[in-house]
Amino acid sequence: MSSEMDVQRKHLKEKLPALLKLIRDAEFISFDFEYSGIVNDSNRGAFPGKVERSRKPTLEERYQISKESAEKYCVLQMGLCTVAWDPTMNKYVARTFNFYMSPIVHPHLHYDRVFCCTADAMYFHQKHGFDFNKLYSQGVPYLSHSEEAFIREIKRMNEQDLANDIFVDQCELPMLQASRDTIDAWWEENSNDPGAFLNLTPFHQDEVFNGYQRRLIHQMLRKEYPQLVGQSYDRHFQVQPRIEAREADRAKAREQHFENIVDEQRGARLLIDEIMRLKKPIVGHNCFGDLCYLYRMFIGKLPDTLEDFRRLLRKDFGLIVDTKFLALNVDHFLYSEMSSCLQELAIKFGSQELPRIDLQIGSYNFDSQTQDHEAGHDAWNTARALVKLAFRMYYAGSDTPPMPTETSSEVVKRKQEIEEAVAARPPRAGLAKMVELEKTPALARIPGWPSKFWTVFGGRLRVNGTIEGEFTI
Repeated sequence: MSSEMDVQRKHLKEKLPALLKLIRDAEFISFDFEYSGIVNDSNRGAFPGKVERSRKPTLEERYQISKESAEKYCVLQMGLCTVAWDPTMNKYVARTFNFYMSPIVHPHLHYDRVFCCTADAMYFHQKHGFDFNKLYSQGVPYLSHSEEAFIREIKRMNEQDLANDIFVDQCELPMLQASRDTIDAWWEENSNDPGAFLNLTPFHQDEVFNGYQRRLIHQMLRKEYPQLVGQSYDRHFQVQPRIEAREADRAKAREQHFENIVDEQRGARLLIDEIMRLKKPIVGHNCFGDLCYLYRMFIGKLPDTLEDFRRLLRKDFGLIVDTKFLALNVDHFLYSEMSSCLQELAIKFGSQELPRIDLQIGSYNFDSQTQDHEAGHDAWNTARALVKLAFRMYYAGSDTPPMPTETSSEVVKRKQEIEEAVAARPPRAGLAKMVELEKTPALARIPGWPSKFWTVFGGRLRVNGTIEGEFTI
């Protein structure tokens, strides 16, 4: 991928305002993930409730497997493609970005994230040119909302713990007594000097106090010298007179330092937060699993049931479109042998003139097959597929998709909406309408989001290999 499209950790802060503006201005955002692994029969083993090989799993069972995958593994790479309409050029303008997602958490947050992967996934990514060095050296940080809450709880507990007394090991008594003697002598001479300070060091000059020893000195000051405070440094422990205003400033500075680190660690989550805040339409390809990973990675723990997951997606996101579902319902009279594979869709519709959609990356050739399975490239192909498919299906006609087969009350309501929208659809315009629109490219756009077209085709995700075959949001 073009280097300007790879967003690196060191550039994220400066690029963030522009990225957020692109999201705000976008008609929709397409996305794609590359995972560190997925749960399957070969790495899951025997477990209660395992789906028998003699039948397809239900959607609920598939959700439980996807949930297990998203909770165990992580996203290695994220692709986002923003798409906006340019009325001056009568075309869609896309900007795609590729993010290596670093699993590393800032050490000052005292949270060590578990990183799991499968050998099959690592081999697959290596075969497709994934740069594992970039993952750690240039990968952008992220922090889910639940992880952030957990980190704040860790901080609160650590601060509470520091105020509690700890056991004093007998072998540390000489160190404490030596420190006490040094402090007494220093304080006797400097008790009237608010700017005075004392640097304590261990007996041997080439040693430093360990964490336990520093904690003991803090404890001694708190109990025996309430008029003094201590500060830990790399090579020494500093004692100063307690000045309340100065201590308040220090506490404020520590809090601000913590907030700055948390804000930096949020990283790529800020983009997802903005998409959620604005309820921007998002587009994926075969994206049921992607949504599970997205929720787990940026929001928090996945709910226990598919129905609760559906409710959360409805609450937190705008319209969600699956280009695989669209491709499976294109007019098969015209495309009887068309594949719904993303790469083949990109090739199939690459020659379709309208609507025009251009990628602003200069001369880089994004049609190169060598870029398949790179998240930014696949996000671009997903955006392109959405524009071409939706336009063709809206103006030239499409198959009528089968009704959802899920039986939950929420899906029953959606089914009624879909049936009413299908009944109200205008007659097929045919390819002649598309030819006519070539004379007026300003009108060659996908149907607006309030259109009945999206009632029929939006919020419906293809889930291959399940009994229901579709997840309806």
